[in-house]
Amino acid sequence: MPIIYTETDLGASGIRTISPYTVITAQMIKRMEEGATAGTTEASPIILENNNGNGRGDISFRSLDGDPGGSADWAAGDWTVRIEITTSNMVLTWDAIGIAAVNAAITSHTNIGEATSLGISLSTTGVKSATVSGSSPASNKDHVQITLGISSTSAMNTTIGITPSQNIDTPILRSVATSLIYDDRRSRRMVRTIPEYI
Repeated sequence: MPIIYTETDLGASGIRTISPYTVITAQMIKRMEEGATAGTTEASPIILENNNGNGRGDISFRSLDGDPGGSADWAAGDWTVRIEITTSNMVLTWDAIGIAAVNAAITSHTNIGEATSLGISLSTTGVKSATVSGSSPASNKDHVQITLGISSTSAMNTTIGITPSQNIDTPILRSVATSLIYDDRRSRRMVRTIPEYI
């Protein structure tokens, strides 16, 4: 089964400026983990005045170091990202999303997928979602970074209330070791361990 990450209340550090953004802020960075307990605490990231969410990333989710790691099958496919808005703001719009594979040293990354001009209004509470088609990265396969861009029409800095409680669906398959049993020409039972993706 593909990996499904869960957003948590736990903070994270170490992010890259990934496409489509020219600037990444650290207004909200949360850890996402497979099988984790979903977050319950609202975060209130500051969204800058007249912010262009297509060029400035404000909210990031990051998997643990080495997760899923180089042994996983970073397959191409759809990524579905969800956020729960628990305090709405009528001047804000979720406009962009970027997804990248990042190396262990956080010095390099490979873009997996992106979308701009989503136009998802944050004027109401509830779960908002976006699906992005992603490619299979050739390198930097240590952990995942997902960054969202929020646009603002306000002439002043403003905030939005987000509770990191949702699942993020990925096409990545985790590698596990399985045993293949077969007989050789002398009818001796042999066991060989091979990787399998589930």
